[in-house]
Amino acid sequence: MGSDRPRIGLALSGGGTRGLAHVGVLQVLEELGVPIDCIAGTSMGAIVGGLYAVGYSPEQIEHELLTMDWLKIFRGKPPRESLSVRRKQDDNRYVFDLELGFKNGKLTGSGGALSAFELEFQLQRLTLPALGVEDFDQLRVPFRAVAADLGTGETVVLGKGDLAMAIRASMSLPGVYPPVTLDGRRLIDGGAVTNLPVDVVRSMGADVVIAVDIGLPLFPLDKLTSVASISAQALSLATDRLNGEQRARADLLIRPELSGVGLLDFSALDEVIREGAATARGHGVALAELAVDGTTVPEGDPHPATVPVSISGIRIEGLERVDERLVSARLRTPLGYPLHLDLLLADLGRIVQIGEFQTVRFTLQPVAAGSELVMRLAEKSWGPNYLRFGASLSDDLEGSNSFALLVSYTRTSLNARGAEWRNDFQLGETRRFFSELYQPLSFDGRFFVAGSFESLLDVTDLYEDSRKVAEFEARSDVARVSAGSQFGKYGELRAGLLWGEGRSEPRVGPSDLPDQEVTIAGLEGRLVIDRLDSSNLPRHGSFAQLSAFRSEPSLGADDPYTKVAGSFASFATRGRHTAFLRLQGGTALDTELPVYDQFVLGGLFSFSGYRPEELRGQHVAVARQGYLYRAFDLPPGLGVAMYVGGWLEVGNVWQRRQDVDASDLTYSLTLAAALDTRIGPVYFGYGYAERGTGYFQLLVGPRF
Repeated sequence: MGSDRPRIGLALSGGGTRGLAHVGVLQVLEELGVPIDCIAGTSMGAIVGGLYAVGYSPEQIEHELLTMDWLKIFRGKPPRESLSVRRKQDDNRYVFDLELGFKNGKLTGSGGALSAFELEFQLQRLTLPALGVEDFDQLRVPFRAVAADLGTGETVVLGKGDLAMAIRASMSLPGVYPPVTLDGRRLIDGGAVTNLPVDVVRSMGADVVIAVDIGLPLFPLDKLTSVASISAQALSLATDRLNGEQRARADLLIRPELSGVGLLDFSALDEVIREGAATARGHGVALAELAVDGTTVPEGDPHPATVPVSISGIRIEGLERVDERLVSARLRTPLGYPLHLDLLLADLGRIVQIGEFQTVRFTLQPVAAGSELVMRLAEKSWGPNYLRFGASLSDDLEGSNSFALLVSYTRTSLNARGAEWRNDFQLGETRRFFSELYQPLSFDGRFFVAGSFESLLDVTDLYEDSRKVAEFEARSDVARVSAGSQFGKYGELRAGLLWGEGRSEPRVGPSDLPDQEVTIAGLEGRLVIDRLDSSNLPRHGSFAQLSAFRSEPSLGADDPYTKVAGSFASFATRGRHTAFLRLQGGTALDTELPVYDQFVLGGLFSFSGYRPEELRGQHVAVARQGYLYRAFDLPPGLGVAMYVGGWLEVGNVWQRRQDVDASDLTYSLTLAAALDTRIGPVYFGYGYAERGTGYFQLLVGPRF
């Protein structure tokens, strides 16, 4: 750079997804030939500014940001696809993703810390071209990320260290991501103190500061009609004075008009970029005065799938209670070859499956023979004794309702191979106690044995010709032992033995209904394949389950019978449209199922034009085809989205195998609205059956 022109700096503010307007501004600056000699950014401005400083072009930044799954990044927990089948079975059994620890007789919290696994991996991936750069002045464009000290409220300007973690600290949005600890300071989103870092850019030696402010404007009084809008206004008032001072100190202020676009609005990101470009072009005269002929455009690789550094070793840091062999057994990155990001992402996902880590990060340390891959893990400080909670409610709006509360205690890391002991306590109309000791046999978690005990008290309804004729209270106490194998993160196969007793007595119905006591014993097996992206309202993936049970008199069972059941579900989404298919079937073969273990249909997700458990038989077949439209997105702090749609079901239950016939099918149509929230799914639907009956149903919370 010659001394005959001013040093030009760029200040990029925070503003959530509104920050993609920065990309449009950068595009115009390059079109006009305006050189940028230094950059400082806050929050989303730190992402855009940091990538530009690394060497990405505005077009490459646009490609990366538009192809990111921002809903996945902001949902605050590890992607479900990265979980083991065992962890998937836990997924969405609990409300608020609340996990408490129990230490020294006291409850300890996670501090509201949610997972930033997906965000951190993406930042580490994108900043790999800056591998080995510790001083941000050595990037292609000198750069600073701005954060806030949670303890003191001071502005923290990050100009050295790990670039990915500096950007991550700058966008630690309270309530969405946990703070980042760097050099002993807990850092949160810089927007809390310095959302528009004009002074930071000036301190980097800039003679001319171009400031791009995409922060939320103040609402007029007539728009302050809700608690949410008033709270947002109060926050804006607290920071707007400081932002105003920074705006006044800029030499050129660019403020894209983004009315109607919220901080976490993912609906029109490409339009936000175009608005940023259009606003910058509106300052074309002023920008032309700063243009320099022959300005070079930094070159970067938007898809660095393979980093040209040889991995000479792998080091694992941060382990205390988790055995290092549990982590090592999940690593597939080969030594002596260049780092491949797809393999590394899979490795990180397998480490997340262990379920014991608050953060899972990596870095590369240059060594004589290439680079050492360092896995930097942080165990959950509130473990290894965990308490979680679940709650659900159902109501048919006609006086029939039920409520259930679940309290779960799990003790993990019982030994080197990662044994765990889980205990569930369920209260409500259904009362249940379940305790299981789960012991992996190998460090990679593939093979396991398990022993469990379950005590269950439930209420079963019996119907005749759509009329409820009896209500039974059913009790069972069952012990199980099993062995099995997990197929990575997609499947589990287990088989074993069970023994127990069952008792039932009528609560409502004719006085001559008998009490029953039975001994339950037999062989059971189950295969599960779970590739769904969500357990609430899936948008992609499939699920399959096959189970078999043989009640065996030689083991003490009173009723000899065989029960085989299977189900399959598939979901596909394009844009806001989701289509799904579910198939279900079951048979007693040539045996007869006792009344306490028959196939049942009825309820919102199983022939909603019928009451729960109204249809009961020895054989079952059901096909369900449905469609959901994503009506609008929810703020990440509340959930994912609201859907509307419906499904058509066809099938039946039969008492005899020879009666199973396509001519003897019944139909049910359901119209429903659903919310995918942080407390679990909320469904409200109306089901209409071919016979002419229809019912409303409200379901809140997970089904456990």
